[in-house]
Amino acid sequence: MGQARQLSAYIIGDDEAIRTKLEQTLQQLPEWSCDLREAQLETADAQSDIVFLILSDQGIDPASSLVNRAATIGEAPVVAVLNTGDEYFASHTLSAGAADFLCADLIDAASLRHTIARVVAPSRQMPDDSDPRAHEKLATSHATLERWAAELEIANARLREVDDLKTKFLSEVSHEIRTPLAAVVSAAKIITKHHESKPEVVARFGQTILSEGERLTRLINDFLDLTKIEADCVEWNDTVIKAGTLCDDVIGSLSALAMDKSIDLSCTISETLPCSVADHDRLIQVLTNLGNNALKYTPENGRICISASELDGAMVFDVNDSGPGIPEADLGKVFDRFHQVRNTKAVGSEQRGTGLGLCICREIVEHYGGRIWVESTVGLGSSFKFTIPAATASVGNRISADSTQEHASSSHAARVLVLIGDEDLSARAAAISADSGIDCRTAHAPEEALHTLGHWRADVAIVASTFVDQYGDELIQQMQALGVAHILLYSPEVGFAYVGALESSDTIARSIDSLAPNAQRVLVVEDDAEYRSLLEFQLKDAGYEVLTADNGRDGLELIRQERPDAVLLDIIMPVLDGMSVLEALQKEGIELPIAVLTAMDDSRVAVAARELGARAVFRKDSAEEAPYRTVIARIQRVFASVLPIAAPQQGELLGQ
Repeated sequence: MGQARQLSAYIIGDDEAIRTKLEQTLQQLPEWSCDLREAQLETADAQSDIVFLILSDQGIDPASSLVNRAATIGEAPVVAVLNTGDEYFASHTLSAGAADFLCADLIDAASLRHTIARVVAPSRQMPDDSDPRAHEKLATSHATLERWAAELEIANARLREVDDLKTKFLSEVSHEIRTPLAAVVSAAKIITKHHESKPEVVARFGQTILSEGERLTRLINDFLDLTKIEADCVEWNDTVIKAGTLCDDVIGSLSALAMDKSIDLSCTISETLPCSVADHDRLIQVLTNLGNNALKYTPENGRICISASELDGAMVFDVNDSGPGIPEADLGKVFDRFHQVRNTKAVGSEQRGTGLGLCICREIVEHYGGRIWVESTVGLGSSFKFTIPAATASVGNRISADSTQEHASSSHAARVLVLIGDEDLSARAAAISADSGIDCRTAHAPEEALHTLGHWRADVAIVASTFVDQYGDELIQQMQALGVAHILLYSPEVGFAYVGALESSDTIARSIDSLAPNAQRVLVVEDDAEYRSLLEFQLKDAGYEVLTADNGRDGLELIRQERPDAVLLDIIMPVLDGMSVLEALQKEGIELPIAVLTAMDDSRVAVAARELGARAVFRKDSAEEAPYRTVIARIQRVFASVLPIAAPQQGELLGQ
């Protein structure tokens, strides 16, 4: 072994334990004869090869200052010795001038040897001729450092690319949001100025506010959907998929719009198609989005065909239309964020898109290893196609045909309560198999239906129109108060009529009486001042005395002191959230009719709120979600063979 080399080192710092550990470890390096000197920054001189600066319990700014001062001691490299493993803290010491850093808890002979080899001047590192292995070690270390430097440069380039994408995306989003917001604000100013002298202005620009508000809601929903997919925060409910079921559901949801424009909407499915494994609702979202785009641009008396076939072991879906086509220059951009073909006008539709729908389609398809593309000829139409890989043999062997169908049905079964007085029709509905994708329960009287809804959450309730004629809106309101978001009225003459969803503030006031029939005082706990004001106006206009609170803690105190007759409670609030308020009331044994308000689209929120005593859960927005459109289309298809329905007229089908 070669002769040990001399190393002059300063150890600066007040932490005796770290200093002792450092000294003892340095003495374990046989290749170095260490001249160790303890000093403070004020007394250190320039005669050293390396400075170990102990930073114990230092903030970032003081630590940076100490490193800067230590770096002024001659030309000796400074190694920061940290009593924390905080990478953020460590990076700041490097930015301040440290040549390297060590974590005190991880100091050992190997880490010190590596650090000294990195930072001490090369002239001090020349190996002895008597130790030829040192040349090889030095060359290996140099190659390793170069590789690390290259990897860091690649990572840095990727970070710059991500930062550029983020900046561009935020710029695009802010631009798209500002447009409808500007229209809403301008319309509101006009109404405020002229509402007394020109009542027709209120109607005209009130509609502007409504339409632009809905457009903004669609944009935000699409933006959040895309963000969750790209951040891999989506719960993918994969199951075995059959193309026929997908296409049937989509055709059912689009048929009403197609009839309005006299468009021939057809479906062609290959009989030999294999199954695939994917999220049923996400693929419905893709097909529905492509179908809606085709309807938007296809003129009256045109045609749209949705087909599914097999190609190279994959399911190939094709939405083909006879619209105006897409210019060649736009074909490569249609799946980009916010890109819309500006020189092709939507036919018979004033609803503008968000420019995110096709991008979301691409993300969903690529998640499953498929691809999506468009073929188009100007003047002849467009064909949007995507592939989904077929299920592998291992999947087929693992899932038998019976269990596959059962799993596919139960994973996406729609819970439907049927309230029809006719015993024969009720028996037919009760006999609907779960294989159809519907979990059906029946009731023969309103009391029985309300009792069932009290412990079984239904997605949709089908109510015979005779019961509504007999009991009026009270029955509908009670069902809505029990959490039924979608109610369909049934009669053999008309078929199904869509009542609507209890999802916006203008319908909440009408349901307070169902929650608390004799209520006079209602407490609104909502942190958003504008939304709280809207709720307060609606409730006062309905004759209620209204109390308000802008956070959960104040709301809880008002409940304790004032004991209101009913409560509207937001979930996400400062100081104390809505769930915590429900938990506190449950522990204290305070029982009140409480309706939870939320903008969250997680069904688990509603379940948790009900378990904590909430009697109803209301959505703050009125956006219709794709899965529910699918559910309603499925109901229309399944019940058509069970309940007698006359031939529908235009505008009477669901989905409008």
